[in-house]
Amino acid sequence: MVDAVSAEDIELAHELASLAAQAALPYAGGTVRHRFKRDGSPVSEADLAAEGAMLEVLRDRRPRDGVISEEAGQISTGRRRWLLDPIDGTVQFVSGGPEWGTHELGCGSFVEGVGGAIVSTRRS
Repeated sequence: MVDAVSAEDIELAHELASLAAQAALPYAGGTVRHRFKRDGSPVSEADLAAEGAMLEVLRDRRPRDGVISEEAGQISTGRRRWLLDPIDGTVQFVSGGPEWGTHELGCGSFVEGVGGAIVSTRRS
């Protein structure tokens, strides 16, 4: 049986996106220190701060859920998984551009190809 995505999951997803934005905003608007991942895409201090803020909440409130993050890959395993993209548009973000946002991509039980909820991006 696949666990359904609840209203509480959706509420938590929005909370995570807001936390990520709060963590990223102090870095916004100028050139941000960053490094390049193996795939050539940038990861900034703000990405890592936003990821850390989301992980802290998930570890406390959903300790048995798995987490996969764009920045760190698979962080934990579980029947239910949270997919995190701390900052969408990191290239724009690190150059001081306006086209970026924060979001939590989804939560759900990924068993036999069944997906979870998609949560809209919160633009900062």
